[in-house]
Amino acid sequence: MVKQIIKPIVCLSIALTATFALSNVQAKGIAKQNLNIQVSKTVTPIDQVADHAPATLFDSSIGNADSSDSLDIAAPAVAASAHKTEADFLLEKGRLDLNNKDYAAAFDAFSKAASKGSATANALLGNMYLNGLVANDLAVAINDATAFDLYSKAAELDDADGQAGLGIMYADGKVVAPDDAIALAWFKRAAAQGNALAEENLGIFYRKGRGVERDPVVAAEWIRRAALKNNAQAQDTLGVLFRDAEGVEVDDVEAAWWFRRAAEQGNALGQYHLGLSYAEGLGLDKDDSEALCWLKKAAEQGFTAAQDYLQQVEAL
Repeated sequence: MVKQIIKPIVCLSIALTATFALSNVQAKGIAKQNLNIQVSKTVTPIDQVADHAPATLFDSSIGNADSSDSLDIAAPAVAASAHKTEADFLLEKGRLDLNNKDYAAAFDAFSKAASKGSATANALLGNMYLNGLVANDLAVAINDATAFDLYSKAAELDDADGQAGLGIMYADGKVVAPDDAIALAWFKRAAAQGNALAEENLGIFYRKGRGVERDPVVAAEWIRRAALKNNAQAQDTLGVLFRDAEGVEVDDVEAAWWFRRAAEQGNALGQYHLGLSYAEGLGLDKDDSEALCWLKKAAEQGFTAAQDYLQQVEAL
């Protein structure tokens, strides 16, 4: 879908202060919840767009192995450069290139890092082949088989990103036959290392009862862990859980706060849900202007539910 954006939309509420945000979480005691879940080995993204968009692998923040429950969800401090290898520097460069959407440079940096033994670089290359990219003079066609091989190389070296990637391949039945049990096992191995994508997908599996007995409480805990690591999709899902009382007590204020966290990262579902929260006055003061602002942001990303909502408003 081709989108034309005349000018950037700036919602007034985007300037929410960190002080309010942190005090809100602390008041709810979210960061102090802790389930001693035993994890072993191998998920797929959630398959109902009405609740959640697919958990994506293509994320430059991938590789965060911080399993702390701290409220400080900023990127972990980089280790002293004196301890870094050339592969580490190439990996960092590739991540910066991804953030800047310079995919050709990112592919080059990850390829060089992989040749120097970086397991995570193999996983990130796998992401590029799984999604397919065309940038500048570089064309990376979607190649599930290559992605699977790269994830396998990384996983064999106990790399959490490779393990999470294999989980998604088995969950979606790409290259291999779909197998929720194997996917779940790989996600558990990756989540044991604090991988946010794996934690999110474990939450999805427990929420949907895929490869494991459905358990809303455990699902909410895994999704919370991923949300605290600034995983935007997990933040939106956590908002849905608080809105719908899935595994947690209903709390519209908490739901709106998590929707905002996701929305401010550019997550279309978060923007849509935050817009609805403003439109309906759920968890925050009703504000039609703010509602339209966030819904337009989601619509500009091609989110059909937001587009349909706006069309209905215009028809009134």
